[in-house]
Amino acid sequence: MQTTILLFGPVRLALATTLFLTISGCATWSYDHVDVGREWSSNKKFLPARDQYRTDVGVAQLSKDKFGKTQALVVLIAENQNVAGKLLATKIQRAWGWRPQSGYRLVAEVDPELAGISEAGPMDTLRLIAAELTEAARDRHVREIHSWVAAGLIRLLQRWPDVSDEGPAYSRIADLLEFVPPGGTATIRMDNQGHYHFEYVFGTVR
Repeated sequence: MQTTILLFGPVRLALATTLFLTISGCATWSYDHVDVGREWSSNKKFLPARDQYRTDVGVAQLSKDKFGKTQALVVLIAENQNVAGKLLATKIQRAWGWRPQSGYRLVAEVDPELAGISEAGPMDTLRLIAAELTEAARDRHVREIHSWVAAGLIRLLQRWPDVSDEGPAYSRIADLLEFVPPGGTATIRMDNQGHYHFEYVFGTVR
């Protein structure tokens, strides 16, 4: 696997929407529609209220289907109530006959200024967010969501040369890291708004 750094650069409609959400996954749809930098009040409609968990850092969502897909979505909300970031982890674990499928993917977009870490580079941004997410949470669902996301941040960190310190998050979720293999493809880029875009992929994620 290779590591790359890229720097800069009325009824029919309802039925179609329902079908799309069923096929693609509600968390994926939510992630794609949440707009980093805008007010949370204008974004919260994209996360089903029944699946939301309020956290110390914002909002979290967990979804699991009967086909072996787990999705964990974290929305970071700044003090001014704007969305500072969004992170989505997808874990696939299927044992279908002679063709088992396993994979993991993390995608994330973070506005470092809104997140209060504008002085941090990309590696420190990964460490800081992973550490924040793995602070003890009372709700077990929130702990699970945060752990799936933090695991991807740690594996992404490990793909960079000369990075030997993953921060405190590593020891906090060591057991879960066994389900997120190292050695995947890692990508970091910055867009023209100054937002970081992170991705880590290992195996098959569909």
